[in-house]
Amino acid sequence: MDGPLTTRWLPVASAAFMTVLGAAIALRAFATTGIDLHNRHAEIGLVLRPACRGRHLGTDAVHVLCHYGFALRGLHRLQMTTLADNHAMIRAGLKAGFALEGTARDTAWINGAFADGVTLSQLSGEWSPAGRSTGP
Repeated sequence: MDGPLTTRWLPVASAAFMTVLGAAIALRAFATTGIDLHNRHAEIGLVLRPACRGRHLGTDAVHVLCHYGFALRGLHRLQMTTLADNHAMIRAGLKAGFALEGTARDTAWINGAFADGVTLSQLSGEWSPAGRSTGP
């Protein structure tokens, strides 16, 4: 991305949303939601502008969310859920050290048909601040 970046965390109840603003806005927002401090886990997700896809920004965003969840919030587990055909998000999660946990059949109603979803997760002991996972 060109130009300086501005990042803002916007805490909302049991969630935190981050926007990244720069000369070319790549991320609309990405978030850690459903933060459960008792069980120390949360769900992460992101929305990437179509014009900015294919540049590994999703992987970078997942790394930032892992840092926020593990280093700053002290969480034990992060998970992401996406559609089974969202290969870019699955790849970003795997590159960031997430493990594929399974498929939920017919979990979403998309364009008049049911679609499968997948869940990926990472535990704090598998995460590395350098962005390289120690693996499950």
